Amino acid sequence: MIDKMGGAVFLDPEVEAMVLAFFCLLTTLLISFMIWLLLICLRVDSVIDWHWRNVFIPVWIIDILILWASLLNHHDPEQDPLLGQPKSRSYLMFIQTVWMVVFQVLIVLHLDGQIESTVVVFIPYYGFELIQFGYSSWLSWLIRVVQMTCILVQLETMVYSWFVVFFPLYLLGVYYGYKIYAQYTVYAQHPESSEAQQGKLFVMIGMVIYSVFASLFYIVLALIIQRLDGTSHLKMGFVFIPLFVLLVSDAC
Repeated sequence: MIDKMGGAVFLDPEVEAMVLAFFCLLTTLLISFMIWLLLICLRVDSVIDWHWRNVFIPVWIIDILILWASLLNHHDPEQDPLLGQPKSRSYLMFIQTVWMVVFQVLIVLHLDGQIESTVVVFIPYYGFELIQFGYSSWLSWLIRVVQMTCILVQLETMVYSWFVVFFPLYLLGVYYGYKIYAQYTVYAQHPESSEAQQGKLFVMIGMVIYSVFASLFYIVLALIIQRLDGTSHLKMGFVFIPLFVLLVSDAC
């Protein structure tokens, strides 16, 4: 009977259309992001001499898709059928999306020399985080805000090494690693339970996946820090190789 019900669900044209639309959207976002990273590498290495607003064209595509999805969720008469979110949350998600789009636009204007103050550029980001405060862990929220504030201060003063500036990001990686370990210890307290054994297995798999992804991320971060500090002249294309490997593995 379950097989019949499962078959009926997957043969449902509406469900099939939703799944297809989701994967098409996800693929478009991933490809656009990879193209954007490639354009950044070419622009930073002076291979191309485009304005930054042209380099950010893939990001504009991503923004349009996210805004479109936010508008659909925003006009839902009841709530998001997938996430089960009330309309009040849908309104806030739409406002957050707008804040991030404005933040990206100001970054481009700053990079193209049309806005000098980096403080003005970061105002939309703080508006985004102000809304996000009630919907995320307070510790991870605090670390994100402190990290972005450190970047802002560094851009304004250029006094410290970028290795010091990204210290909150190191703490964020340790924090998420600790959360996974803490979840493992919870399951380890009940070794005789079959559910606990299954939970430990899933957590161990999660730890391996997190270790691989975190290692690739922090390798890229270390190479970027060396470029920012001027201690390395490695081309950005080589710097982003671990990140490209990560994205390709996600796509596969």
